[in-house]
Amino acid sequence: MDCRDIQKMIPIYLDQELSREEFLPLEEHLKGCVICQKEFKAYQKFWDILKDWKDLEPDPAYMSRFWARLGQKTPGYKKVIRDLKLVFLRLQVNPALVVVCMCLFLTFFLGKHYSQGQVENTVARLSSEEIELLEHMELAQHFDVIENIELLEDMDIWEKLDSLKPKNFS
Repeated sequence: MDCRDIQKMIPIYLDQELSREEFLPLEEHLKGCVICQKEFKAYQKFWDILKDWKDLEPDPAYMSRFWARLGQKTPGYKKVIRDLKLVFLRLQVNPALVVVCMCLFLTFFLGKHYSQGQVENTVARLSSEEIELLEHMELAQHFDVIENIELLEDMDIWEKLDSLKPKNFS
C-alpha cells in the first residue's frame, strides 16, 4: 500500500472500523513512514478534541418560535411594492419631474422609431441600381485605388508582351 491509501484509511482506523486484515498493513506502514506518522498524529489530535464534544439539545420551543418569526416577516415582493409606492408618492409632490421623465421617455422611444422609419422609407424609394451601388459602397470609396491597380496591370501586360515577341517577328 502506498501513502495515499494509508492516509485514507487513518480516519477509518481511528473510528475502529477496520478489519484485522486491513489493520495490520496500516500498522506496518506507520512504523516505517514518517509522513504517515505525522498525518496519523494530526488526525488523532482532532479525534481527541471531538471525543470531548458535548451535544447540545435545542430548546423545545425553538421550532415554534422560528415559524412564528418567519410568519411575521414581510415577503420580498411586498417590500418592493411598498418601496415603489413610496417613490411614486414622493414624485406626486413634484409633478414637473414626472412630466419631464415622461417626455424624455417618449422622446427616446418615438425618436428611435421615427429615425428607423425614415431609413426604411429612404431605402424603399431607391432604384435597383442605387441599391446595388449601396451594396458595393466600400468598393466605390476606394475606386481611385482600384482604377490605378487596373492601369498598372495593363502596363505590366504591355511590358510582358514586348518581351514575348519572337525576335524574327519584328
